[in-house]
Amino acid sequence: MQETSPESQETRRERGLATFPVSVIVIEARRTVRARTVATLSLAPGFSLLAAVDAVAGVPAISPTLFRGAPIVALLDVSVANPDSLAGCIALRLTSPELRIIITGMTVMHDDVAAFIHAGATGFIMQSASPSQFVETVRHVANDEPSLPRALTMSLFSQIRSHAVPVAGLSAADQASLTKRERQIIGLLREGMSNKEIADRLYIAVHTVKRHVHNILEKLSLHSRLEVAAHTRTPGERP
Repeated sequence: MQETSPESQETRRERGLATFPVSVIVIEARRTVRARTVATLSLAPGFSLLAAVDAVAGVPAISPTLFRGAPIVALLDVSVANPDSLAGCIALRLTSPELRIIITGMTVMHDDVAAFIHAGATGFIMQSASPSQFVETVRHVANDEPSLPRALTMSLFSQIRSHAVPVAGLSAADQASLTKRERQIIGLLREGMSNKEIADRLYIAVHTVKRHVHNILEKLSLHSRLEVAAHTRTPGERP
């Protein structure tokens, strides 16, 4: 990829912008998708592949020495094959604050967009993205330009608006700390549902429910599901 800006490489480094080739790490659980991603990047000028690893193996599988010399772009899979992608995003950010993280494989109905942004992601690539859209997103993020596909914009706005819908019995501070999905799960916990029943109701995996319940307990400083029901009970409401 030819440098189009009149800035020198040294000036771009000082401003935190990408100097080319851009170093890329691919973290993808699905072998065929991982191979396709590597092939797409290898055909596009301006990229240098540092590593391509199985997301299920976890972030620790990536050598910390790879993070020397910013900027580096990490492509992190968010498919059902990688249920711990949000935790992986947080771990990557802690490993290298300068790392630019792109979440790949997003769907229009994905409800964790805001959570990933909060965790440090600055780019998103849809499952349906074309190779050219894929490459363009990596280039934008490498240049420190956040990239959110149009299809995910409404999802993000919906999540922001959902914070205005209160959960009975919670303070304003607690309301603001919870995601839309977490508030849904609180309602189902109040109904006495098990993790399996909640998973069936929301069409998500049981381990995803467990992760949400764990996050709810931490955010509300509670210790059990029963405490969640009691904490969100309105005055005068029967247990």
